Amino acid sequence: MNIRPKVMALVAGLFAVLVAMQVVIQERGIMPSFVALEQADARTSMTRVGYALERTLEGLESTAADWSDWGELFQFMQNRNPAFLATYTTTVAMAPLKVDMLLLVDRDGTVVFSAARALGSDKPLSLDLAKYPALPKSFPWRRDLTTGRSMRGLVRTDHGVMLLAGAPILDGSGKGESVGLAILGRLLTPTQVEEIGTQAQATLALQAPATPAPDLIEAGSITQVFHTYEDIYGRPVMTLRVDVPRSLTNHAHAAVTYSLWYLVSAAIVVLIFLIILLNRLVLNPLARVTQHAVAVGSGGDLTARLDFAAEDEIGRLAREFDRMVERVSESRQQLVDQAFHAGHAELARGIMHQLETAMASFGAHLSLLGGRLRNAPVAAVAAAAGELARDPEHAERRSDLTQCIHDGCAQIQSTLTQARADLDVMERQASIVTSTLAEQRASAMHGQPA
Repeated sequence: MNIRPKVMALVAGLFAVLVAMQVVIQERGIMPSFVALEQADARTSMTRVGYALERTLEGLESTAADWSDWGELFQFMQNRNPAFLATYTTTVAMAPLKVDMLLLVDRDGTVVFSAARALGSDKPLSLDLAKYPALPKSFPWRRDLTTGRSMRGLVRTDHGVMLLAGAPILDGSGKGESVGLAILGRLLTPTQVEEIGTQAQATLALQAPATPAPDLIEAGSITQVFHTYEDIYGRPVMTLRVDVPRSLTNHAHAAVTYSLWYLVSAAIVVLIFLIILLNRLVLNPLARVTQHAVAVGSGGDLTARLDFAAEDEIGRLAREFDRMVERVSESRQQLVDQAFHAGHAELARGIMHQLETAMASFGAHLSLLGGRLRNAPVAAVAAAAGELARDPEHAERRSDLTQCIHDGCAQIQSTLTQARADLDVMERQASIVTSTLAEQRASAMHGQPA
């Protein structure tokens, strides 16, 4: 596999890992933090609801304390004068109290007076708590009738949950011994729940107490926070639910998604730019160097050059490669020259050997030829012929001279025959020498290295 796809795969893999890490960080780091902030905001809303409910109870308790610290009420609890009830317990008189129930209880727990009317109307309410002739023995506030202490809390009635507040009945100066307890009750109606939610700036709902009560639920586009309240008996009486829109999470998710797509787009642009840059600065020059090296290695053409002008590492590598090829070319030329001269010297040695052999044979036959010619009886024959020409008188001498000439001629004939054979050999040796010298001359002319 070539380095180009490897580098591209590696770079693409790195960017994919970065994008995956970004997704993991967003999903496991950033988004959970926004969810935690949203849940904390939802719990804060529930805390504000608790404060608003507490302020409502405190307001009801304050109203009870103001109304119970009243001289006319103090006298009524002592003399039971019906005129007081006719004057101060009418709908118009009790309207400023904004209550649904009024109980006047003496120190023994006997209900001296009870009234239950729908808030803001004359419509009577059939409240179980207003029907008792006396406070039940189990009623938690019964033991506080003589302590002069104010109380507030929640209680369940047959008409729903009621806000309840009690204050000691005093003589109007805020001092003295309490003669009973004034208990005001206000039903927690949907309107009242909405008012509490408005005070807490939250969407509030009332529901029956759950066992066990959930703390927080993420339901679709809203976060629901629950809180269960106990009544004056210490029993769960109601559960308030705050619905908080998940706008923070939605905005965070949109921002995270936008940032993710921005990162992916930026990564793609950077990847393309990086690949183009790598191709131009690294991969293409490296591929060119590789192709040149393969061409030089396979074809043996040492004259081609890269001629890179770049000053980076690849440019320096290309120039060093060109210098190396040039040195290899020079070395090869030197080797060719040396091989030529060595072959030429070897050829010369072979030729010299052949010439030496031919000349040795030529010299030997020439020496033999010279010896034979020198030993030929030419002079003796010439002398005998001269003497014979002078016409010797003696017949025996003539016969001897004739025989001498005859023998000398035979010997000269034999010498000439042998000389002719030696000349033939010498001609062949001379032809060999001539042919060898011609070959050497042709080799010297055509085999000269460039």
